[in-house]
Amino acid sequence: MRSVVLLLEWRAALMVKNFTQTPASADVDASINRRLAKAVTEAFIAAQVGEMINNLAVLPSEDAKVVGCLYKLYLLTSAESALVDLLSVGLIRHTGAGDPTQDLRLAIKALCIEVLPNAIGLTDAFGFSDWSLDSALGVFDGRIYEALWQRVQMEPMNKDEVTPAYAPYIRPMLQRGQAAVQQKKLKSRL
Repeated sequence: MRSVVLLLEWRAALMVKNFTQTPASADVDASINRRLAKAVTEAFIAAQVGEMINNLAVLPSEDAKVVGCLYKLYLLTSAESALVDLLSVGLIRHTGAGDPTQDLRLAIKALCIEVLPNAIGLTDAFGFSDWSLDSALGVFDGRIYEALWQRVQMEPMNKDEVTPAYAPYIRPMLQRGQAAVQQKKLKSRL
């Protein structure tokens, strides 16, 4: 993973270098400041994550494996989101033969598959309450269907049995469709 950290650091360095060497009168894209800030921040965080990966030995082996996968997944998805800049500054080159990003995306997929069995445990480890998650699907007591039904009942669109838009808009459309079907049936009988 050190190579991904270096890639993100080089991206930030080259973007800053290119920006500082751009004359003030030159046209720069509208998002350059945001992209520069993001590149520098991601490089810093990537370096920190790289250090955390190196220090995983202090955790029990199974925990270290799962947390290591998460750290690697973060680094690879950061690199994936930086692809435009990585191509722009020349750190990744398209040789014309296939997709230059396919290996990166396959590695992300493999890590997602590896993390999947621990997904519930990882999310539960954060200790978010049902109230803060505000999700019917993640309720603590497991009563998903009751929670979903309760939310459906609270939706403003469901306060009436029939929506006010039915009569002026939906009913005429349904009637035209039914009439067209009836005409088709009559023609096919003849």
